Amino acid sequence: MRNSVTVTKFLLAALICVFSSFSWAESRSPVTFYIVDYPPYLIESDDQGKVSGMDVDIVRAAFKEVGIEASIKVMPWKRIVKSMKRGLIAGTISCSIRQERNGYMLFSDPISQVTQVAVSVANHNINDVSSIKDLSKYKVIGVENWGLLKDLTKNGVKFDTTKNIENGITSLLYRDVDVFFNGAETTAYQAKLMGVRHKLAFSSLKDIPSTALRLCVSKAFPHSQEIIEAFSKGLTLIKSNGSYDSIRLHYLN
Repeated sequence: MRNSVTVTKFLLAALICVFSSFSWAESRSPVTFYIVDYPPYLIESDDQGKVSGMDVDIVRAAFKEVGIEASIKVMPWKRIVKSMKRGLIAGTISCSIRQERNGYMLFSDPISQVTQVAVSVANHNINDVSSIKDLSKYKVIGVENWGLLKDLTKNGVKFDTTKNIENGITSLLYRDVDVFFNGAETTAYQAKLMGVRHKLAFSSLKDIPSTALRLCVSKAFPHSQEIIEAFSKGLTLIKSNGSYDSIRLHYLN
């Protein structure tokens, strides 16, 4: 009798899981992701007061292609991480694969990428910079608390910090700073908004590879694997129909 009850409970649980999975796939319920401000990938408030950004638009378009509405809201990063660990939210956008995240996140195919560069004033010659260690001879700044600063520390490059990208660009142009170590895409976008893009030069660093940014879904959130699969299908579709390239061109041109 006990074995019969155990088998019955197991079958019931299995049926519930199957039915639950089926109902989400069929109903195409809306899914919400949470972000922080990281232009041009994630913009918490554009000139119309709406959440936008290159990766935001890509995620919305990909889900729309498979009949799912993706809602994007703003939340502090620490709360995003805590909520994803507990399965309270579906996930976030524009995050990268890291070992410490593997236990509680699923990662999509790449949406975009970040290319770390040495930004300088256009008429300031730093042609001798080709690797991160070459920055040791210059006065360098970076945005405080950003993970990429670990690369400077690891390579023995001394640096100061600034509060945000706009301040970093301003320091480069008008203060005693030689190099702003930051992402090429984010810096170029902010410089364009400030009207100073033509005043900056970008030097690639051969020993710092680009970082892929992805849709990251909480493993503990219901239907997490299906969410990733639906997004991957939609991403493939918008890449094939040209929507993906159009979105990127809008923000990076």
